[in-house]
Amino acid sequence: MYQINPETNRIQPIQKKTFTELQIQERAHLQEWLANEPSAMGEDLLIIQKEFSGFEGTQERLDLLALDTGGRLAIIENKLDDSGRDVIWQALKYAAYCSTLKTDQIIDIFHSYLAKGTREDAAETIADFMEDTSAEDLVLNPASSQRIILVAAWFRKEVTSTALWLLGKGVQIACHEVTPFQSGDDILLDIVQIIPTPQTADYVIKLAEKNASDDQASSHEAERHRRRFAYWSQLLERANERKITGLSRKSPTRDNWITVPCGIGGLHFGLVVKEQEIKADVVFETRSKELNKELFDVVHEHFEDIEPKINDNVEWHRKSDIKRSLIIVKKEVDGVDESNWPEMIDWQLDRLCELENALEPLIPTLAELARNG
Repeated sequence: MYQINPETNRIQPIQKKTFTELQIQERAHLQEWLANEPSAMGEDLLIIQKEFSGFEGTQERLDLLALDTGGRLAIIENKLDDSGRDVIWQALKYAAYCSTLKTDQIIDIFHSYLAKGTREDAAETIADFMEDTSAEDLVLNPASSQRIILVAAWFRKEVTSTALWLLGKGVQIACHEVTPFQSGDDILLDIVQIIPTPQTADYVIKLAEKNASDDQASSHEAERHRRRFAYWSQLLERANERKITGLSRKSPTRDNWITVPCGIGGLHFGLVVKEQEIKADVVFETRSKELNKELFDVVHEHFEDIEPKINDNVEWHRKSDIKRSLIIVKKEVDGVDESNWPEMIDWQLDRLCELENALEPLIPTLAELARNG
């Protein structure tokens, strides 16, 4: 890592340090830093407990317990200058212990961590973090979904080799290398994901998921996928009839969402369908949290012009604590009853068109900000 001196047009190396040299401690420092800024690990995570020890028959404690946006538990183990030989075995034990945790138990764990508010408030916070679900519909820690995140300044070869092998077997594991630097009185921290590398993460995960796919999916899941595919097929057919160009090249999927581009990378319109709710939204999810908030704020400045153009209640979700921001219009429905689909489809397409038209005057400004951001 180098520091730039614009006056001399030179770069100067910043001194690399060890945590031991800087008297940085694992629990008092590194753990607290990550607990308070989990996005440093490259994704949106919700910390639900520190030093978790709620395992029957053992007093062992895992460093940090988190949820990702899919409701999967992430076991985070921190080490300082050396990962040690046994960190993967330790994390695998914790993942096995956590595999039995049910949704209600996880909500209770998070409520205890917050140490304020009601249990219902904790459930609402988790649902809000996960975006496309409600507190009543929360399904957390689905079977065989536990993740492992290892953090250390240096990983031994036996650790990285085992981590790569586990990835190939469908275990979601990541290794983050943390390096402290010192520049004068300032201490800097560099965090780099080394396994899987960010450039290959999607490929590795998808390949592992393919190799570990379960052909015996539950009948409920299979039916839900069938229903989503059929719904999007009807919606795209109707969009074609209405000549909605943003959906003209889309294909039906089993996902509960579909995106509509607006010409700006990281900013798009979207449609979401669930069994009891449908949505149309605007999603700000560039790589930069700060840029997302800036784009959102520019749009929100014009809320008095935008809201009258939408024939439903508009919800503004800046979400300062996580990376993305959203503008949402939603409606309660009975999506299981397929006779309701034509009305649901027209509602979603109407709201989509209204959102597109309302934001159209702002697109040039947003595009310029995105380019400069």
